[in-house]
Amino acid sequence: RASDGEAWSRADAAAWEPYAALGSAPSWAHRATAYLQAVAAPLLAEGGAAGEGGCPGDSGAPLALPAALREGLLAALNAARGEGGGRVVGAHATRAVEELEAYAVLERDKASVRGLGEGDGPRLAAALCVELKPKCGLPALGAGGKSRYALHQALKARRGEIGARSAYEPQDLFAAAGGDRARALSALRALLATPQNNLTVFDAAGRRVYGGDKRAAAPDEAARGALGGAVSALLGDGNDTEGAAEALAALLAEVLLREPHLRALLALQRRGGGAGV
Repeated sequence: RASDGEAWSRADAAAWEPYAALGSAPSWAHRATAYLQAVAAPLLAEGGAAGEGGCPGDSGAPLALPAALREGLLAALNAARGEGGGRVVGAHATRAVEELEAYAVLERDKASVRGLGEGDGPRLAAALCVELKPKCGLPALGAGGKSRYALHQALKARRGEIGARSAYEPQDLFAAAGGDRARALSALRALLATPQNNLTVFDAAGRRVYGGDKRAAAPDEAARGALGGAVSALLGDGNDTEGAAEALAALLAEVLLREPHLRALLALQRRGGGAGV
């Protein structure tokens, strides 16, 4: 609800009474960061994920948008609407820019790289930033055993909001929390095949290289080529486009198997029933 920008009602105030900062927040950005600080971060820590390096639970900081930037965002949103028949821009983005206070959330740079060489000094190397939205990892209930994500994909496809349904299954990705490499790889391959806005790859300069477009049925040849070049630069090999996607899936699987964040996020989802987490 914080990101939706809905008004703070009496029911909200009563439900969140122990967290006074939520009710007194002057904007959606302040409320979102207050929620992360007061609610999500402690629960993630309980699940075993510490806050080292600003992740997970890094709330960022509310930042007032300059008028020129806000006008530019509005122009981009209006252009996107014109190209996509009015259904391109999500409600969150529209409310955040048009209807609410002109604030955004400035997040910490999470692209710190460790272990690149001997000594403690800084090192330069190729880098990629992968934004991954794992979705709900709880077991499917009812509706023929379909996951919440699969049902949502079917609804979006019927509404014309996505170019194609994704074969991704969140439970396969969350299986990495239990050490299941094969299921994690299956999930990552599905995400790379149809990333929509659930997997996005950026280069070190913050430019989008791959994914991030829910309208695309699949990344086009240019995007696949860009991913191949970026992954080859990162790993120092000569993988072709398909080989690069497989190499990136394997690399991400290793990270997810090693880090505690999926376990912590799954524990948080169990506490909250999976909705909106």
